[in-house]
Amino acid sequence: MDIRNKLVLIVTASILLTAIPGAVVSYNYAQRTTLENESVILEQSTSVFASSALQYFSQSEPKLTALARLLESALQRPIQPGEIESFYNIMEQNPDGVWRNRKPEYDGYNEAGVFLPPNDQESDKQKVQHLRIK
Repeated sequence: MDIRNKLVLIVTASILLTAIPGAVVSYNYAQRTTLENESVILEQSTSVFASSALQYFSQSEPKLTALARLLESALQRPIQPGEIESFYNIMEQNPDGVWRNRKPEYDGYNEAGVFLPPNDQESDKQKVQHLRIK
C-alpha cells in the first residue's frame, strides 16, 4: 500500500473516530434539552389548567354542598306509599339475579338507568333509594 492510501485511511479513520462520538454526544444533549424544555412547558400549562380548575371548583363548592344536603334529605325520607310498587313496575330481576330497567318502557337516551347486582340483603329502602336516584 502506498503512502497516499495510508494517509487517506488515517485521515478517514481519525475523522470517523471523532465524528461518531461527537454525533452521539450532540444527539444526547439535544434530546435531554428538548425533553427538559417540553417538560417545563407541559408543567406550566398543567399548572395553569389546574389552578383554573381549582378556582372553578372552589366557586362551585357552596352549591355542591347545598345539593349534597338536598339529595341526602331526599334520599333519607321514609318510604312513601306506592314507591316500592313503582320500583317493581319499573325494574325487573333477570335470571342472573341482576335488577335492570324493563326494556319496553326504558329510554336510555332520555333517562337514567338502574343496574343493581344480585344482593339478597338489599332492603326495600335501598331499592327505593336507587329508584329516587334514577
